[in-house]
Amino acid sequence: MKLYLKVPILLFVALNVAMMITAGLPDKSEVGRRFLRLISPYQSFFALDQNWSMFAPNPSSTNSYVEAVIRFTDGSTERWTFPRASQISSVDRFTAGERFRKFSQEGLRPVDKKKDVWQNLGQFIERDVVKLESFGKKRTLEKLEFYRYSNKIKDPAKVFVNHGVLSKQFDSEMIYEYRPAAQGVKNDNQRNG
Repeated sequence: MKLYLKVPILLFVALNVAMMITAGLPDKSEVGRRFLRLISPYQSFFALDQNWSMFAPNPSSTNSYVEAVIRFTDGSTERWTFPRASQISSVDRFTAGERFRKFSQEGLRPVDKKKDVWQNLGQFIERDVVKLESFGKKRTLEKLEFYRYSNKIKDPAKVFVNHGVLSKQFDSEMIYEYRPAAQGVKNDNQRNG
């Protein structure tokens, strides 16, 4: 193999091995923290980041997902569902499913410390709703109510659940309410037209 091919491959392997080892250690040195800060855009883009909530001795025992109820000024409602790995195609699951799971289960908690993230998510959905409504029923958005649906994962030593059997019972709680700004969000057609 030519040297100009070996060097990028070697660098790629070395970067990923160093990232896995550094990120996998529970106690990070200052050098490790700096290294992870430097490569965090790469980790985030390819969804290679992981925190310790997945591993023993206390892995997460909560199965959860997020939905938003879209309330319009005419009293009608719609639902916006955050993509869930169990309900998207294999290609989408491979390319983005894990990102959505991490974001909805880990990135949005705790709610009280993530107000800016919830506000930005509300603005994202508002832009989507305004765009769809400009071509559809032309309803005006009143507010978004975010709900977290969750259930506890039972101890597999006590209750065996076959792989692929999806949970059907979830507790729900409203966790955030978003109200659009007075001027609202304009879609690209309104800006350009």
